[in-house]
Amino acid sequence: MGGRIVPIPARSDLDTLTAAGAPADGFQIDQASEYHARAEAEVCTRCGKYPPRIDRKTCARCAEDQAERALKHRGPPKPKRTEVERRAAQREAEARYRSKHRDRRRKADREAKRKTRAAKRHE
Repeated sequence: MGGRIVPIPARSDLDTLTAAGAPADGFQIDQASEYHARAEAEVCTRCGKYPPRIDRKTCARCAEDQAERALKHRGPPKPKRTEVERRAAQREAEARYRSKHRDRRRKADREAKRKTRAAKRHE
């Protein structure tokens, strides 16, 4: 098992190797082929051509396609509301709530008044 230590490979190779389980600081030369084989054996679950992104099941190309398709269905992202807009919307919502409940109270008061008048009439 003991082989000579190889210097750290290029960044893209390092990512593929570490995804396959290789130590990041260098690896044994007789184990390198095993790591390469493992990295090459893993392919994208959608297209089956390219190696998947690290810690994912699909390759970058398929992920981009999926993102484009999702964007078509969803449309462009809604712009975030500013603090001022948020506060204005909150005020409007509270005003709607108050007016709605004010109307309910007025209606209840009218009903109560009508009932008391009717009760007095029948006395």
